[in-house]
Amino acid sequence: MRRVLLLSLALVFVAGSVMAAPKKESKKPGNHREAKWTLEKEKDPVKELSAKAATLVVDLPMVILPVSDRGYLTNYAFVAIRINLQEGEDAWSIRSKSHFLKDAIIRKSHKRKTEILDKETNGVDQEKLTAMINAAIEPWVAKQRIDSIEFLKIDLQR
Repeated sequence: MRRVLLLSLALVFVAGSVMAAPKKESKKPGNHREAKWTLEKEKDPVKELSAKAATLVVDLPMVILPVSDRGYLTNYAFVAIRINLQEGEDAWSIRSKSHFLKDAIIRKSHKRKTEILDKETNGVDQEKLTAMINAAIEPWVAKQRIDSIEFLKIDLQR
């Protein structure tokens, strides 16, 4: 019995010292690749605004809209939308509803197969897109409050 007890005690000390020993770093295999991300700053599509103009602007988060051609889904457009308000309007009341506006735009674009593709340039027709956005956000924002809608960035995934 003593032998078993002494043997188990010795094993505990040996295992403890092995576990406490500093670990050697293993060499990486030759086919291992490390990702080296470059942090180059791209040109920001957001236009600089004066302090006064910034109070009349509502920027919506990136919206993903379906692009259809003759009723068939062909692509998705990633659109950054800026709503410019009329002079004297309160942007904070609309900014607080920005997630509702984004949802309304997405629902409108999926509900009715709006063909926003410009056949000549193979890009997005901004007039059709503006009309669709105006129709989508009309229940949330009166047309009299909106001065214009501009697109900071439109990207079609090809």
